[in-house]
Amino acid sequence: MTSLYDFVRNVYDASMRKELLLEKCSRHFDFLIHDYGFKAPKIESDETEIQLVWLSPKTGVELMFDRMENTAYIFLHQLQNGRMVQEDPEDDEAPLTYFSIEDIVELRAPEMDLADLGPTAELSGPQLDKNLELLTGILKFHCKDILQGNFHFFSTLEAVERMRRQPDGSN
Repeated sequence: MTSLYDFVRNVYDASMRKELLLEKCSRHFDFLIHDYGFKAPKIESDETEIQLVWLSPKTGVELMFDRMENTAYIFLHQLQNGRMVQEDPEDDEAPLTYFSIEDIVELRAPEMDLADLGPTAELSGPQLDKNLELLTGILKFHCKDILQGNFHFFSTLEAVERMRRQPDGSN
């Protein structure tokens, strides 16, 4: 049984980790607010992940830290009525409204190696800063149009993703 002291310490530790993470992410991602008009990030967390979300009128940037896989992911969303929408995986006809940064890099900068993204378990460690620098660099240089609300490239990404989902397993 967890003591009250352990419970309070765990809540405090989780709160401090969230605050530290928010501070680091704010420092690296402040260009979204200053250059593209995004709102300050919202942060949510549970036992398995920490999620930060920046929203502009048309675009959502979702940064997720997966504690189980010990890594970070970024997804770019085309907002629907000002909100991020998760597609129904059973609906093959629904338009795809978000893609991972890996999908974008695969087509726009295939020479880039995302293997440089290291583990992010230590939210105060230098690897986290390195990961955040790499991810923000990708956003700044390969995603300007999407950050500005231009989603023409999403049709190309959607075509590639639909091909991947073909039952014959083609990629």
